Parts: sequence; C-alpha cells; structure tokens
Amino acid sequence: MNRKLLGAKLKERRRELKESMDSISDEFISASTVGNIERGLPNVAQEKIQYYAEKLGLGKELFGILSEAERREKELEAKLSKLDGVLTADLDASMKQLEELSFISKDSKLSPQYHLLLGRCCFLKRTINGEKMLYKAQKHYNEILNLLLKSLEPDEANLRAATLNELGRTFYYLRDYTKALECTEKGIDAYRETGKRQATMFYLLVNKAMYLEHLNEDERALQTLEELWEKISSSNPTKILAVLRLETFLQIHINFAKVLNKVKHYQRALEFAEAGVNIARQNNNYDKLALLWTMIGTIYEERNINEAVQHYLNALSIREKVKEQNIVYALKNLGFLYIKMKQFEESQKVLEEVIEIAGKRKDEVTILDTLMVQGTCYREQGLYLESIPSYKNALELSVKHKLLEKQYENIVNLCYCYKKTNNMDAHNYYLKKTFELQVSMMELEATHQ
Repeated sequence: MNRKLLGAKLKERRRELKESMDSISDEFISASTVGNIERGLPNVAQEKIQYYAEKLGLGKELFGILSEAERREKELEAKLSKLDGVLTADLDASMKQLEELSFISKDSKLSPQYHLLLGRCCFLKRTINGEKMLYKAQKHYNEILNLLLKSLEPDEANLRAATLNELGRTFYYLRDYTKALECTEKGIDAYRETGKRQATMFYLLVNKAMYLEHLNEDERALQTLEELWEKISSSNPTKILAVLRLETFLQIHINFAKVLNKVKHYQRALEFAEAGVNIARQNNNYDKLALLWTMIGTIYEERNINEAVQHYLNALSIREKVKEQNIVYALKNLGFLYIKMKQFEESQKVLEEVIEIAGKRKDEVTILDTLMVQGTCYREQGLYLESIPSYKNALELSVKHKLLEKQYENIVNLCYCYKKTNNMDAHNYYLKKTFELQVSMMELEATHQ
C-alpha cells in the first residue's frame, strides 16, 4: 500500500467535507493520528486507516481509489521523466506542459521532481529576463529542499544533491561565488553513491572547481579537478558515456586547462585543451571546439603571441556554426592582442563587435571587460580624451556589479588619463577615490580573515 498517496487522497476528501483534523477526530482516532495518516507515516495501524477511510465515506471504495491514484501517479511520473529529457530541446513547449501539471500538490511524491523541472526552465530563461528568472528558479529549488526536509523517506533519487547543484548554478550567474560554492559542497555531502542521478556527483565537482577558480582558490580548484578526473579514469568508459553528457565532458577539459594555466602548468594545460579539441572535432561539437581553441590561445598569450592569435582565428573560422556567446571570448582576447601588436584599428573593430554581441545578450560583465580593453586601446595610442568615456562606462558597470578590483583599475586609469589631458580637478577627484576604494578593499579583506 502506498501510504503517502493514500494519505493525500484522504486529506483531499476531508477538505471536501470541510472538516478539520480536530472535528473529524473521536475517541478511537485522535487529531494527531489523522495527521499521521494523511502524511503517510508508517507507524499507524491498518485498522485505524480503514476506520478513518470509512468515516470519510471511502471505506468500500478505498482500494479502488488507491489503485486508480497509483496508475495516475505512474503516468505523471513518466510524463515528468520525458520532459526532463527534452527540456532544453523545446523550452517553451516544456514550460507549457509543466503549467498544465500545476495540479500536482505539495503532498505528492512527484512535487520535488515537478519543481526541479520548473526551476530548470526558469534557469534556462535567464538569458531573456536575467536576474528575475534566476530568483524564480531559486524559489522552486528552495521549495524542493523544504519538501525533502519534511519527508521521512530516504532520498534514493538524489534530489537534494541535484537541487543544491542547480541552486549553486543560480548563485554563480548572480555572481555570488561564495554561496554557489556553499550550495555545491552541501550537494556533495548529500549525494548518495547508491542512489539515482549518478551524473550528479560529476556535475557537482565540475561546478565546485569552477567556483573555486572564480574565488581565486586555484590550488583547491586543481585538487577538485584531480579528484574528478580520478573518478572518471577509474570508471567504466561505457558507464561514463551513459551518465555524462558530451558537453560536460568537454567542459571538464576546458576547466582543467584554465586552472592549470593559472597555476602555470602550461604543458599539462595544453594537453588537456588539445585532447578536448580532438574529442570536439570527432563529435562535431563546434561550440566547445571554439571555446577550446580560445583556451589554447589564452595559454599561448604570454609565451607565443602569434600562436595565440592563430588559435583565436581558428575559433572565429567556425563562427557560423557557433553560438554568438561562445565566440565572444576569442574576439575579446584577439582585440587585446591586437593592441600589443600595435594593430589598433583592428582592435577597435573587434572590440566594438564584442560590445554589440554582449549588448544583445545583456551581458554587462563582458561589456565591462571589453570597455576596459577599449579604453586601453585609445590610451596606448595617446588618445587620452577618447579613452575616458570607455573607462567611465566601465567604472559605472563595475560599481553596479560590486566588482571592487575592477573599480580600482578603472579609477587608476581615469586618474592617469585626466592627468595626461591636464584636467587636474578631475585627476584629483579620482585620486581621492583611489584612496577611498583602497580603504574599502582593506576593510573587506579584514572581514574575510
């Protein structure tokens, strides 16, 4: 007998009769026992459940109702599982189907899975409505965590771990890397090796490494990636392909190369990136191929500028097959290298294209970074007046997104440019700002010690 499902049906019937737990209770069945029955708890005697059902007028129909409810529940479960597989392929159609399932109650065992899909839909719509959709996704994920907290059943489906992973991703896109890391570490602790969703641990480790890298904890990020790679290497190749998507496997190569490059393990970084290139080519995954070529360009930047440029151009050579957001990094980095090569006109052309693409996606952080490079392009030509608007706009965005180090860099550049144009009032204004910001940064650092 599915007690939870039965309890939900009895609760639904009691509400139809407009009875409270107290009013329906008597000398044989207390209000607390009614609550336990409706919650599907296993410690209630069978005869009390039968008595309660009869009291609600469902005694004779009890098992018929239950079998019909179980059949309906299995149908809904199959429908949710199908939606889970096609969500990204047709987001709008999936959202519409989920709206049609809004009758799924909080008491249903399918409620966590339902909210997980709704949360993922909101997360995927973040490119349209930005932060608003991320906060809506968080609302669904928190609802799941509350439901699981109240449940007495073991989490065999690894829903808690999967939900914490998704919640961490929302914080990442809100640029709160500390909270993203906190959720992900909780997800790792919650993961059950014998449970379902075997890919969840791989995703958690990939994301943990990424958040640590953003927090400049590169050694910990590298340790996490080493742990992840050990799990992959010790697993059956067939099993890995079954649980890990190709996209994720290639992203692991990108993340590994990025962290290895930051800790100056250049040769190993190249090996991971080039291995990823081969896999992406074989599978015609052009988006990841462009990102991997861009990564190789980044590795070469400080050591061989011509090789770096060539790999950025390789990424741009397949841009017709690549999403715009995945070509932005190659364009931005190429614009910066053109400055080093004194090819200022080419740099400006490329940087303006980046700003246009990022503007369409409302990607203000990429716009901020590109404006800073644009300001440097003008500055390196001695065009100090022209560089000031770029740095000012970049400063405004860095303040908006609370990026203190970028604020400081922009203020220093404005100080320099105003001095070069003999505008000492503006120079002194921003000079004062540098001291104020330095104090703020020192205070912030002290709170984290």
